[in-house]
Amino acid sequence: MSHQIELRELRLFRGVAEHGSFSLCAEHCGISQPALSRTIKLMEDRLGVRLFDRDTRTVALSSYGRHLLPIAERVLREVEAGLDSLDQLASGARGRIVVASLPSLSATVLPRAISAFRETAPDVEFELIDALSGDIAEAVIQGRADLGLALRPIKDDLFNYEEIGLDRFGLVCREDDPMAVGPRVSWRDFEMRPFIAMASNSSVRLMTDAAFVQVRSPVKPLYECSQMATVGALVLNGLGVSALPRLAMPLTAASGLVWRSLSQPSLKRSVGIITRRNQAVSPTLASFISTVIRHSDAVLGRCKAHLSQADGAGDAG
Repeated sequence: MSHQIELRELRLFRGVAEHGSFSLCAEHCGISQPALSRTIKLMEDRLGVRLFDRDTRTVALSSYGRHLLPIAERVLREVEAGLDSLDQLASGARGRIVVASLPSLSATVLPRAISAFRETAPDVEFELIDALSGDIAEAVIQGRADLGLALRPIKDDLFNYEEIGLDRFGLVCREDDPMAVGPRVSWRDFEMRPFIAMASNSSVRLMTDAAFVQVRSPVKPLYECSQMATVGALVLNGLGVSALPRLAMPLTAASGLVWRSLSQPSLKRSVGIITRRNQAVSPTLASFISTVIRHSDAVLGRCKAHLSQADGAGDAG
């Protein structure tokens, strides 16, 4: 048997049980006593049981009413808690944000942005996913991530993309390497040195390969690495040199390395925020996106200043 009971009816049933009186409950709930009595009678008719034993003086729960009361209280408690949570989510006070990000942005832009955001929204939870650009776009389009920090998507008709900066590629070598000082370095300068590359499925590798093709250089990697920390360790141990974006340098975790801007060609990649087109953006997510944009300036601004200095002086980065 299907029983159609409304939340309003459960609240009134609970009210009569708590007050032990139809008149007191009606006064507390702001309705007339006849209307309250009709509501309870309709509930009893639909359920097929009597919920209250009542006479001219007293109102008490029947055995059926005593069975229903904890159920009604649990249902109302869960509904009220859920609606309160929804209100907090809508106001931006609570929520959960899933961010899929390039490791270089996870290590530089995200920590600053999250730290600043939590000062005003400490109850918002975060899940961070480090991934390659293609996987980030897939996570966003499938709804597994609320936003991505990645390269500009190829299929930009599926996404909204807001650029937060340009990340330039540069030579990575040891501090005592001859290439660490002197004239500007170009992509052809890698021809006489062992080259350490990222894995073939990474966006960094695709861009470095394209640069070598553009200058018709026969550079082939001697080592291929899936992690930038491994690239840094190999370079630091004198096994070769590499080319990485400026923002990737914190991931190399090596203090004895130098980054120098590369020219001929000057290779840059656009990095930014991607969301699904026509995605419903909550106030919480919108506020966090604004925070990311604001605090990315601190990181990318330093990179830009460094690049300008390197372009002008040709010194080690």
